[in-house]
Amino acid sequence: MAVAAIREAHVNIAIFPELALNPHLLTILRGELRKTNRSDSDLDWVVVGAYSQASSGARFDVYNSAHILGSDGKELRVQHKRHPYTMNVGEQRSYHLDAIFASAEEHDRDEEISIGDEAESPVAIVTDGRAVPYAAP
Repeated sequence: MAVAAIREAHVNIAIFPELALNPHLLTILRGELRKTNRSDSDLDWVVVGAYSQASSGARFDVYNSAHILGSDGKELRVQHKRHPYTMNVGEQRSYHLDAIFASAEEHDRDEEISIGDEAESPVAIVTDGRAVPYAAP
């Protein structure tokens, strides 16, 4: 698991990319941090990009969130992304997403996150009603 590699590297802060984990994997990560925590650990914080289900009545159904965890897996802070990202036409081309939208007119697209099938792709970035499966690198 990533936790063993992080601890062996003696890093102070470990950072996972945006939307790297779903709620289930975040729970597993927190448990692994808790199980492997030692007082002499160099690790202070783990910053994790994950999505989470919003509470009812919230502005969005799903939040793209940054979780800051302590070395012991305790959640210290959560920051939900407050504004959707707009991907311009140039970015769509550079990420090779233009082929996905080939039949549509080229224009900037706003991010909307939708929870997909957990077995296939836990998160999809939805733009113009077309789901683009997201897979963490």
